[in-house]
Amino acid sequence: MVGCIFLLIDIYRDDNEQIWIIKMQLAEDDNHALKKLFNQLKADYGGGENETNLQSFGDVLQHMGKYDSAEKIYSDLRKTYSPDDTSFSHLCFSFGMLYKERKDYDRSLQWFQRALDRKIRTEPSDFVYIGGLYCCIGNIHMEKNGYNEAIKCYNTAMDYYKCGNATNHPYVASLYHGIARICYAQKQYSDALDYYQRSLAIQKQHLPSNHPDMAINHTGIGDVYRSVGKYQLAMNNYKTSFDIRMKSLPPQHQDIGSSYKSIGLLYETMNNLKEALEYYKKAESIYRQSLSAQHSNVVEIAKDIQRVISKLK
Repeated sequence: MVGCIFLLIDIYRDDNEQIWIIKMQLAEDDNHALKKLFNQLKADYGGGENETNLQSFGDVLQHMGKYDSAEKIYSDLRKTYSPDDTSFSHLCFSFGMLYKERKDYDRSLQWFQRALDRKIRTEPSDFVYIGGLYCCIGNIHMEKNGYNEAIKCYNTAMDYYKCGNATNHPYVASLYHGIARICYAQKQYSDALDYYQRSLAIQKQHLPSNHPDMAINHTGIGDVYRSVGKYQLAMNNYKTSFDIRMKSLPPQHQDIGSSYKSIGLLYETMNNLKEALEYYKKAESIYRQSLSAQHSNVVEIAKDIQRVISKLK
């Protein structure tokens, strides 16, 4: 079995036995797309040829949507680090990403700012990483509807990317995605589509076709097409996003639920209410298994379901 690739189905901690339980499924030997994704994720989370450490394990758990387990690992690691430890900046970044996924944006912003302050103080010439942190901070301002502040952060991030000769780096894809979302929120649909496509073009140069990050841009493109009434193009992109997530994420990951919700919203927009209700309920099922009852996704999908039920009466 050495050298084989497994699909992670679930990871959880048995507190009684003090061990982690990992459920896996053996992948087919000829699944070349999965092998490419594995190599990319190994580079993302395992440091390429380096051994995967506890920090990387926490990042993988977060990628799988196991936020409580990831937080426990990060919290344990924090006790072992000093603010001057070279790994502290990355730990702060991981905390920032964790709270972003939970939509706890104030705490996320605090951790990203800590990571940025630490990096600028200790490694001011790491232009690409610093640019990435400014982009993350911009993303949080964007989530909080602070669009002007977000754009300032994105501009600063791009300045750092230029200093690092990295204007085609995968991090720039995230920057373009953030700008696209701001344009979309302001109903500038043509500009939004342009930036989503720029972001996707960079991702296609660097990532395998089934990498989950690419699903985010397909969802955004679908949102634009839905908003301008091009429903078939919207559905095509939503289904592409869904297919990528089904191939690359655990079956109960919240992003798969989000794909169901996007398709449900499209059906509701088209007044196909029974289909909309079906997909909203699929989204709700996943959200309730993967998120807390107080999470905004759980609260909002319940409202979506009730709204469609009212329309059906």
